[in-house]
This record gives sequence, structure tokens and C-alpha cells, in this order.
Amino acid sequence: MSENSVFRFAGATGVGSMPGGDAREAVKTVTGSFEDFPYLPELPARGPGA
Repeated sequence: MSENSVFRFAGATGVGSMPGGDAREAVKTVTGSFEDFPYLPELPARGPGA
């Protein structure tokens, strides 16, 4: 395997739903738990189109 084909770093993201409907609280939870790779959580309790 050549040196050019070795992965030196990788990115990550979070995918998934969180309970509740308070967007600010969900983002606080995500940024407090995953400081290195925050993501925007899905909140299905807010309803369609939220």
C-alpha cells in the first residue's frame, strides 16, 4: 500500500432523532456531548416540516 493511499484523518457526523421538541435544548445536549463534531439533531416531535 502506497503512502498516498493511507487515510491520515477522517470526519464524523451524528445522524439520528432525539426525543423532545425544544431545538435549543437539543443543540445544547449535542454540543455538550460531542464537542469535536457537533451536528444538528432531528426532532420528530416538532412535527412535519419543522
